Amino acid sequence: MKKTRNIRNILAIVSIPLGGLIIYNYQEGVINYDETLLWLSILLAVLSATNLIFTIYTGETFASGAIISKLEHRGLYKIAILVNILILLLCLFGVWKYS
Repeated sequence: MKKTRNIRNILAIVSIPLGGLIIYNYQEGVINYDETLLWLSILLAVLSATNLIFTIYTGETFASGAIISKLEHRGLYKIAILVNILILLLCLFGVWKYS
């Protein structure tokens, strides 16, 4: 379990500069508005899918900085998974719309 938490933490840390790089390239005029939204949607879709995979694999999820365990809070765990799926679908819609 600790190894998967470390992987999640690394992904979260790496995603911050990637998102910043996308926005920086937009501000510098390297990419246009639609390409910016496309790349941000792809980044968020990958992060959401990875988080969903880790959630199902480990039986733990994060919500507002708290760890929700499947064994302790079944209802909150299901709601967190549904919210994660909704976010993933919204990101995939953004990828579809801006590609």
